[in-house]
Amino acid sequence: MSVSPPKLVHVRRKSLPLLNKTSYVKSFMMDRRAKVAAGARKLFETEERRRRGVLIRDKQQAAHNRKRLPGPLRAMARKVLRSRTVKRVRRWFLQPVPGFETYRAHLAGKRGLEIGGPSGFFADDGPLPVYRVLAGLDNCIFSPETIWEGEIKAGRTFEYQPKKEPGIQFICEATELKPIQNSTYDYILASHCLEHMANPLHALDEWKRVLKQDGVLLLVLPHKEGTFDWRRATTPLAHMIEDYRDEVGEDDLTHLPEILALHDLAKDKAAGSPGQFRQRCLENSLKRAMHHHVFDTPAALHLVDYAGFDVIRTDRIKPYHIVILSRRR
Repeated sequence: MSVSPPKLVHVRRKSLPLLNKTSYVKSFMMDRRAKVAAGARKLFETEERRRRGVLIRDKQQAAHNRKRLPGPLRAMARKVLRSRTVKRVRRWFLQPVPGFETYRAHLAGKRGLEIGGPSGFFADDGPLPVYRVLAGLDNCIFSPETIWEGEIKAGRTFEYQPKKEPGIQFICEATELKPIQNSTYDYILASHCLEHMANPLHALDEWKRVLKQDGVLLLVLPHKEGTFDWRRATTPLAHMIEDYRDEVGEDDLTHLPEILALHDLAKDKAAGSPGQFRQRCLENSLKRAMHHHVFDTPAALHLVDYAGFDVIRTDRIKPYHIVILSRRR
């Protein structure tokens, strides 16, 4: 019995409908218009919220202005608030930074040198009021006239605490303390000045020279995130080492293009207009207002360690202070 082969049945495929080009373009355009409309609506709503916020702030400012005292009374109030009595009251209620006793223990009853003083940071109503515990304090300033202190005279003219005897005022570069002999001081204070120096390792090397064995350095630097330097990159230690090896001087303007491009003038009202700020930077060897280098806490600690100091304590004090207490190796 023979078996016939199965018959092949041809199944006809149903043809798919062709894509209508016109309907596709129409659909695409409708989606695009919907997206544009949604974007415009979102932009309008954002602008409306901003406008309402501005109006609310304007009303709040107007209400605040109505509550302000007249001009003569405001001047009298400012005069009273600056009185010694108010400063004493502020000192009674002002709490020093946590760990103040550590700083006090390393400085009390000793004689030292400050760089670029006097500093409100160390005053009785400052965050770290160490002036009150010092046995004596001399000072170094780079010029007989500065934009911060005005005219300065050399000699025993450095007044840092009302009830303490004035210290000696040296007028010389902080990187060249030639009038001071080796191992003279128990400590060095430097608040917000090292960033103004083109060669910070040279400065730290010179400060180390005039310190006694086991002398301490109390260094305060600005943390970049809280200042007008927040747009700039933190200066690497390798760059500062290179400055030291190249014996860079205070007339150096290597960082000027970066500073002019990234300095936040909105956070530095004293700098004036962009033109005034640029001119001040060009005259930096005379003004010393420019921040050559930018620090965060790790960068500051690496610099101090490389310079030959052992860190005892470090604190970050708002809004932008890095405080480092270290001992000479």
